[in-house]
Amino acid sequence: PYGSGNDYLVCIVSTQVAPDPHLLELDNRDITGGALSQRCYLRPCYVYSVGESLIKRRLGALKAVKLDQVIQILVTLLKE
Repeated sequence: PYGSGNDYLVCIVSTQVAPDPHLLELDNRDITGGALSQRCYLRPCYVYSVGESLIKRRLGALKAVKLDQVIQILVTLLKE
C-alpha cells in the first residue's frame, strides 16, 4: 500500500493469442466471482502496478491454481 490507497499488481489479459512463450489460456474455469464472455489469455511477462483509484470495476479473481501458474512464470522470469 502506498499513501491512503492500495496498489495492485496486474498483468495483461487479452482475447488475442500472442507470440509469447509464457502465454496462459484463461477461461471461466480459472476465475471466481465473475465470468468471461470468451476465452482469454494472460501474459504474465507484462506486469504493472496500478493504483486503486484507476481501477473502475472488478471482473473476477483468478483461482488459486491459475494464480500459482502466474506466480511460477514470474519467478522463472525473474531468475533468468
